[in-house]
Amino acid sequence: MAGEAGNRLPWHMTVSETARMRNGLEMRVRCESCDAGLKPADTAFICSYECTFCSACARSLDETCPNCGGELVPRPRRSDATVDCEVEPA
Repeated sequence: MAGEAGNRLPWHMTVSETARMRNGLEMRVRCESCDAGLKPADTAFICSYECTFCSACARSLDETCPNCGGELVPRPRRSDATVDCEVEPA
């Protein structure tokens, strides 16, 4: 990895962070507050740490994450069809 020419990690990123870049968001399947099921195509809200909440819970929390205090924003949706996105880190 870090020793192979042309395959070095950016200086500020760990191996797990670069793996996440390739995989994208976790797309968690349950609301952390009420445990409601969430499909990748459903509306959900996340903070910068990917804490995940359904719309109703996000509203009741005033769109503020109870775990980190960060802003809850709409999570991007994915189609139900699984598609691998082959993005190589810079």
